[in-house]
Parts: sequence; C-alpha cells; structure tokens
Amino acid sequence: MRPTLKSYSSETMIPRPTTIKRISEHSESLKLLCKLMMNASTTGQRRSRRGSASSNSTTDTADTDVDTCDNDANEFLEANPEKHELEQRWYSRESISLYTSVIMEALWTLPVDVRIAFICTPSLYFTIPERIRSKCFLFDIDERWSSDRGFVLYNYIKPIDIDASFAKSFDMVVIDPPCSISSEDWEKVARTAKYLLKFNPIWHGSKSLVLTTTESKHSLSMIRLLGVRRKEYKPSFATAAPVGVKEKEYETYTNFRSAVLSSAAEAAKRSKWCG
Repeated sequence: MRPTLKSYSSETMIPRPTTIKRISEHSESLKLLCKLMMNASTTGQRRSRRGSASSNSTTDTADTDVDTCDNDANEFLEANPEKHELEQRWYSRESISLYTSVIMEALWTLPVDVRIAFICTPSLYFTIPERIRSKCFLFDIDERWSSDRGFVLYNYIKPIDIDASFAKSFDMVVIDPPCSISSEDWEKVARTAKYLLKFNPIWHGSKSLVLTTTESKHSLSMIRLLGVRRKEYKPSFATAAPVGVKEKEYETYTNFRSAVLSSAAEAAKRSKWCG
C-alpha cells in the first residue's frame, strides 16, 4: 500500500536549514530538498513494483534524477527562446527543478501506470525524468516540438478539440497558461483539464491532481474551476517580467498537499529574513 501525501510532514521528513544567509545557500537547500523527494518517490515506486528496494541504488537514482533535471532545464532554456507572440515565459532553472520534484512527490498517490498531461508547460515536460515522461503528453500550440512522441497540437481557444482517445485518461494535469491569460480564457483551459482528467478535480477527495501557476487575481477562479488552493511558494522566471506584469503576482496552486512546496516556501522566507 502506497503512503499518501498526508502521511508525512515537512517538519519530520525534510531537514530545513537553520540559517540561510545568502540566496546561493537557499538554492542549495532547495536542491537537497529535490534530492530527498526524488529519493522518496523512487523508493515508493520500486516498493510498489518489487516489494523491496535497495537504499543505495535508490539514492543513486534520486541523485541522477536531480542532476539530469538540472541539466535538462538548462538545455531547454538555452535551446528554446521564448516566443513573445505566443506569450511564453519559462520558469527559472530553480523553479523548474522544484516543480519537477513536486510532480515526483505526487507520484506517491497515483497509479503505477500514471499518465500526466502537461498543458502549455514544455519546460517541465522536457525536464521530467524520461522514465516518467514516456507516459506523459505535452499539449501546446508551439509546433517546434511536434517531432516529440508526446506532443499534441493544442489551442486553448478550442478547449476540447482534442482526440477522443485522450478523454478521461490522465491522473494529473500540470498547467502554465500564457502569461496574460484572462478569466474567460481560464474557463477554457479548465474545461480542457476536466476533459483530460479521469475524475473531476473539484470533487472533495478527488484522485485527479492539478498543479498550476497563475496571477493572484485569478485566485477565486482557481478554486471554482479546478478546486485548487494557493500555496506559499512563488515561482521565479528565466527572463524579466513583461511590461505591466509584476513578478510577485504569480503564485502556485494545487489540489493536494506538498511537503516540497511547503519547505521551499519556508526556505524562501528564511532567506528573505536573513538577507
């Protein structure tokens, strides 16, 4: 039987730095956090398949996953400049690694044959470990990735103009919509998410998970449309904010608990306090 996200707390399982004086130290603590959660996720998956797991090989896999994610994040950012006409804006390497760890953490509660839909989130799709990405799909309008096995051409203006074989077949959706998305457009994106997920995410105790980021002004809409709640962690970005968009307005939303997000938010607070 797999543990659930509620079966542990960040205080007991994830060490937090007692003093963080520099941003670099903050980044190192997040990297350690990512390794711990990759380790935990790998252990849970191996035990579910084999009934036991080697701690050494599990740690090696976790370390490899984190290092690979860091490298893949750097490669993605370098090889794929943002297209402003598509209102693209990539997360920073640090946030990419953090969100990848949140996804790996969430795997504890999902089926072994998990399927994840990445809606307008190529930076995370191409950074998730290959052993997971082989069961995932990227829904995006940018055809520069059309040669990828998991690419599905998608325009949120036509929210369910998607092959029927994808309907009700995903356990989790990860969403990063265009940076200036309106409330009306969020209605369309939410419709896509509900079309793809096995269960309605707004149901209490839903087994379908949602991870997304958006501006704080959409907070109430997020609860109504997707049943997600605001988390304390705020993403950072690889490039400067577009004119008229404030960095601090972007927030993280999920419909599940995450020790990774809780600890990252706490680490960011301590870094700010200690200067």
